[in-house]
Amino acid sequence: MEAGRLSMNSVSCFVMSSCWIGSKSPGKFSLRYCDARTSQRGVKGRRVPMLMLSSSVNPFSVVDAPVPCPITESISATPMPESQRMMYFADAADSLSRAIADIGSVGSKMTVRLLIPELDPQLDVYDRRVLLRAIWEIVIQLSVVEGKVVKLATQSPEKYGGLPISVAGLRKNLVADRALSAESWGDKIERVRIGDIGPQGVDPDDDVFLLVCPQNTVGAPVIDDVMNMFEVSGGNKPFVLFNPRLGDIPSHSGVMQVSGRDHRIRFINEFEDVYHTRLLYRSGTWYPVQGAITRSYPEPFRAWKRSLTEDGKDTYTLIGEFRKPPNSDEITAAFDRAKLVNRTDSKDDTLARVTLGLLAISSVLYGIWQFIQNHLPSQ
Repeated sequence: MEAGRLSMNSVSCFVMSSCWIGSKSPGKFSLRYCDARTSQRGVKGRRVPMLMLSSSVNPFSVVDAPVPCPITESISATPMPESQRMMYFADAADSLSRAIADIGSVGSKMTVRLLIPELDPQLDVYDRRVLLRAIWEIVIQLSVVEGKVVKLATQSPEKYGGLPISVAGLRKNLVADRALSAESWGDKIERVRIGDIGPQGVDPDDDVFLLVCPQNTVGAPVIDDVMNMFEVSGGNKPFVLFNPRLGDIPSHSGVMQVSGRDHRIRFINEFEDVYHTRLLYRSGTWYPVQGAITRSYPEPFRAWKRSLTEDGKDTYTLIGEFRKPPNSDEITAAFDRAKLVNRTDSKDDTLARVTLGLLAISSVLYGIWQFIQNHLPSQ
């Protein structure tokens, strides 16, 4: 298919119309062509089609707009080259800064998820030193460059009687770093404050609250302290969670699974990922890397598929864009569409076309069901 042209067949109509129907805020979909780029920026690969939501374009047009790949070649390497590491830190800090400047649209509840292998506590290559570097890069951007008073908040070991190994001793590390660098910071060091997660950690003149890796622990969930801290802060200042893990886990007498669960889930879901980078793996394993999900505010969430070039280098191809964090079904569907597009582009494969058509029809039915659920009055 030539760039800039689209032959509107039934499959294309089905997919785009079903996505339009299923949207709570109906807009229009366009088939967008993006240049697949390797992690070496500026190196163009082949062009692949993808669906993108837009409220200002004709749903049957083609937008020729290459998207640069934010993923470095060594994202899965440990240790990661310092220059590439700093690129992720800077990208996270800049995305958060843009979101804070646009707090009227984003809201005060924000999340930064930077889950490169060295920052993923589920992997054995997790490195506390890399976490501290990432946090201080964000703090420097907010306090030194923008002049904001930043409250760094961590879980209190005294209150919880022990913390997960990934965050144990984190406050001690932050306090030591602040003391050692006080001379080079000068009077700007006063803009950086360190305290506990909870209502006691709020001061009236704090400008930004940055909660570092809040994690619910067995028998001592931190989510209640996070909610109380947000309430005391007034709810109108940037309240940022860095790499949170706040899902329900077992607690004393099973209280966490029952008492106030809907309220907790609703609170967590109100946070917007203003920055998001995580790798995708084969189900049930941590190897090999299949792709990645990224987002830098105000851009949409993007799904990338990993492949190898002839010389053995990683390359990431853009296969989908999403308005919200994609779930596992949406990610799987994006990978399936990419496989089918590859087959139909390479040759006239009847089976692939039929499968793509069936996928589109099922998408229509799902969209109609979503429309009914979202727009018909409840009984």
